[in-house]
Amino acid sequence: MTPKERALAALHLEESDRVPIFEAWTSRLVVERLLGREYRNVRDFIDFCKKLQLDFVEVPNGTPRNFKSTYLRENVYVDEFGRIFEFKGDTKTDWYKGPWFKDIESYLDFEYPDPLATGRLDNIEIAVREAGEQYAVAGEIDWGIFERSWTPVGMESFLKAVYTQRSAVRKIIDRSLKFNLELAKSIIDAGVDVVLSGDDLADNHGPFVGLTVFRDLFFEPLKSLVQSVKKRGVPFILHTDGNIYPILSFLIDAGIDALHPLQPQVIDIWKFKDAYGNRICLMGNVDISTVLPFGNSQDVAKAVRVCIDAAGAGGGYILSSSNSLHEGIPLNNIISMVEAAKKFGRHPISGS
Repeated sequence: MTPKERALAALHLEESDRVPIFEAWTSRLVVERLLGREYRNVRDFIDFCKKLQLDFVEVPNGTPRNFKSTYLRENVYVDEFGRIFEFKGDTKTDWYKGPWFKDIESYLDFEYPDPLATGRLDNIEIAVREAGEQYAVAGEIDWGIFERSWTPVGMESFLKAVYTQRSAVRKIIDRSLKFNLELAKSIIDAGVDVVLSGDDLADNHGPFVGLTVFRDLFFEPLKSLVQSVKKRGVPFILHTDGNIYPILSFLIDAGIDALHPLQPQVIDIWKFKDAYGNRICLMGNVDISTVLPFGNSQDVAKAVRVCIDAAGAGGGYILSSSNSLHEGIPLNNIISMVEAAKKFGRHPISGS
């Protein structure tokens, strides 16, 4: 089977020749270590996916070609949505620092960016053109509805406004939804095989908002986005870290095809597979906080086998790290993870 065929089979809860392998956010330093050269552009990440022998190439949408960030000081800038980031040179990573807007009202007066601006899909189009024949190209909506809504004003201000300025919050969410709907359509038009939305809805303690608030404010927008993608015949992957059990029924009812990354600190993959494996594809669960950065190759292989034994039988499981391949993970352990997936992931899997 081709990597694309293998990947799509799992997303449709079917068995293939083996469990497919996926990674989304990968440190540029990790890419450079594998390729032995400096990271320059998306083509280097495509080469990384091919050389590591992943089954997906995951690429986010980008910034319009004519947009110039406002720099507050060296390496600290304001992006097109009014969010402050800092570029860390030692890790070659952009970190969210906080909001630019001082309050909800000033953000509502802000002229929102164009989801169809020229250049926003440049990297996705390159990935489709140069990898799409063999690999499953996952086009990423870089910020989901929840994160796109709160990050320009800050989590604290946004959550307070949920209770004190509910109508204003609805306007913000509606604006985020409209942007993501148009963006998703354009990503699909670019020829991707899968759409992924990164949208952290919880931490290890549970969701950031209560069930009533999630149902009232976020369920219908999420469902609208998911269904708009699925109506085009494209699977929808939702990424959210944390303990999502309290809102999991909403996520499934919204129609998501797969859930990533099943953080092992809060998700027991054996129980999760038994309870939900016939409804959604499972992705992830190989721990990035202890096993991958600090274990040896045997530790990594053992963790991979546990995940595959727990979730691989019958299809509907895609192996990946429990979030991302960050710069603290040794290259040998990443290679060991992939090799173990190929060794233990051949169907049929007993699950014992």
